[in-house]
Amino acid sequence: TLFVPTGRRGRYLSACCSKKATVCAVASGSTPGPPISPVSIRAAIYARVSTSGQRDRHTIAGQLRDVPAYCAAQGWPVVEIYIDDGKSAGAGKLDARDGFARLVADAMAHRFDVVVVAAIDRLTRSDQHDERGAILGAFQRAGVKIAVVGAGIQDPSTFAGDVYLSLQAIFAAEERRKITARMMGGKRTAVLKGKKPGGMTPFGYRYSRDSGLWALDDGAAAIVREIHERIVAGESCETIGRSLDARGIKRPRGGGWHQSTVYKVATSPIYGGAYTAMGATSAIPAIVDEALRARALDALAGRSQSPPTRERHHHLLTGRGTCVHCGGRV
Repeated sequence: TLFVPTGRRGRYLSACCSKKATVCAVASGSTPGPPISPVSIRAAIYARVSTSGQRDRHTIAGQLRDVPAYCAAQGWPVVEIYIDDGKSAGAGKLDARDGFARLVADAMAHRFDVVVVAAIDRLTRSDQHDERGAILGAFQRAGVKIAVVGAGIQDPSTFAGDVYLSLQAIFAAEERRKITARMMGGKRTAVLKGKKPGGMTPFGYRYSRDSGLWALDDGAAAIVREIHERIVAGESCETIGRSLDARGIKRPRGGGWHQSTVYKVATSPIYGGAYTAMGATSAIPAIVDEALRARALDALAGRSQSPPTRERHHHLLTGRGTCVHCGGRV
């Protein structure tokens, strides 16, 4: 059944009589618009993966295969393909997505009519309402529709399109939260089993991912013991740091042996054999025995109630006032 607006109420006509419907519509004073040809729709493709690992597994290659094929099946000429390779769609990561920035700029310039993605989570997985709104709102302001492979075109300026896109974005954010929770849980379980999640191996240790076993880095472990022994002997963290720099000893993360770096080595529980990460703790080979570690901690506690720091304090009102006597800034 076909509804034709004739006058104020309109009429329902048989769908098989397209000519009659057209004649009735024209007779009532309303002129039917020209049919929209799919060829008139200019498409832009956006593809994204979050990590280099996904890129190596050819995840983005799958998007660049499936999405253009979908556009071709719809008869939409592809104006441009925008790619963010190894860029997260999580909250706070939008500025790093150069491909998306170009996509939005070209949308505002009306270079295309619809942006086509494999799924809404390619555009956003943010759990922040304002960021999701900024992403979807950019296309609404530009008058650009969003198409998802297999789901057709969604118009963000309509109620139905807004609801669909917003819900899909919320589902994508929730899925990311679940993935993060599973990853964190898996890492905590690994720590409890004595294994190490990703990231740098602590100074003084070696870790084999193949065997999942910890071992001492003999050279670095000797430096850890030396730091503890020298602190017990009465040397300051600053003096020890200058001495290590003069000998060309490489520090844990590169750069010089600052006072705070020496202090962290002397106070870290890991060198007593307790590795803590992701809120879980497991036992690993100790570099410093409990007696030496306790003496080093006591020596540091007796010198200062607070750890040394290189952090500079920035005061909001510094330089804002003027001395009434000399005119200098204070």
